[in-house]
Order: sequence, then structure tokens, then C-alpha cells
Amino acid sequence: MSEIISVPTASTPTVPACTRPDVDPELFFSDSKADIAFAKAICRRCPLQMACLQGAIARGEHYGVFGGRLFTPNGKFARSARARKQVAA
Repeated sequence: MSEIISVPTASTPTVPACTRPDVDPELFFSDSKADIAFAKAICRRCPLQMACLQGAIARGEHYGVFGGRLFTPNGKFARSARARKQVAA
């Protein structure tokens, strides 16, 4: 499945969705599966999703949701359950 990447333009808001006043930043660093899923959903709607993910990889983030991916303490982003099933098959 190909993924469409949205590139910010001059008319695209450049404010990350996670910094909106109605978004709790703790969602992105929670241990709750529900919070993590909600944080990922916020990321999916963000025009800066790819830039955020690339920045997290470059910085070697160790924990949290960045660019719609969950980073684990070993500094890698976690595979989804679907991806784990594909590797196991």
C-alpha cells in the first residue's frame, strides 16, 4: 500500500497539531494504549507529521509518540501489531 505524504505549502498551517491548546501533551508520553492511540490519531491529521518523525529519528528520541509512531526506550519506533504479524508469517 502506498502512502500519500502531504507536504506543507505556504497556505498549510505550520503549527504542530500536538501544540494546540486543547491537546494534552502528556498523551504523547503515556503508557496507556488508549492515550497512545489518540496521540497517533492527532499525528495523522498534522501537516508536520513527516517532519516530526524525521526530527525524532535524527534526535534519537527514546520515548513517546512522534510523527505518528511510538518510540520505545531502545530508541526505535515500535512496530504495529499488524507489522509484527507480517514478520511472524
